[in-house]
Amino acid sequence: MSTQGIAHPSRLHTGPSLPAEHLVWPRIQASLPRQRAALFAIVIATGLLLTGALWLAGAHGSPFAFLLGADVALLGCGVAYTVIEQSGARAPLIGAIGEGWSADALSRLGARWTRIDSVPFGSTVDIDHVLLSPAGVFVVETKFTGNEWSLSHPALLRAVSDARWRARKIEFLVGRAGRPRTTPVLVVWGPGAPVIPGGYEMVEGVLVCRGGDAAQWRSYFDELPPTLAPERVNEMVDIILDHTSRTESANRVPARHR
Repeated sequence: MSTQGIAHPSRLHTGPSLPAEHLVWPRIQASLPRQRAALFAIVIATGLLLTGALWLAGAHGSPFAFLLGADVALLGCGVAYTVIEQSGARAPLIGAIGEGWSADALSRLGARWTRIDSVPFGSTVDIDHVLLSPAGVFVVETKFTGNEWSLSHPALLRAVSDARWRARKIEFLVGRAGRPRTTPVLVVWGPGAPVIPGGYEMVEGVLVCRGGDAAQWRSYFDELPPTLAPERVNEMVDIILDHTSRTESANRVPARHR
């Protein structure tokens, strides 16, 4: 059996590709041919204008080289931002960064926890993280927001609904291992993440956690009492890893060969 995913130190695995690879780079690659001519013209025109302006302003020798290098760096950042924004890759890229933060926070849970990252369903749905232990099964969805969210904000409630939907997919997947209760978890990162006393709170059946308060919600997980036998946990881990391996293999097969 393929051992994909990332688990606690006693069960190390090689993780599958994260959404940054699945969603960001294909969008950028698809967008570049449409933007190539415009980007080339912008770079050439801006470079000539900057060089002429600096020369006319009297910047020569080392100061000229330094200022020109700084301008080129700024121009490169501007071009990169334009490509990411115009390709529609900004949201997936930010989401992938948030997932990385969640993975780092979850990796510090106690040794009884197993974490499996990027569990795919078809070619378009990807479950960020699944946590399993004798304390239960938890399906973790990550969001990043720059806008201020409260626990009743419509955008947060939409994310709560999405987390519930994803948890049901995992619950159905591991159902043959005894239909364990599966708890959806939403971890919100970013300057707009809701202020939650204690770091976490149940919202419509979803455990909503403020990313920046990871120490508090990790403590909640580690203090949960056992409800499952270890052999059932191992069975569920095997089910998810087998599903991930088969789905990843199917997604790599070109449509004409299916």
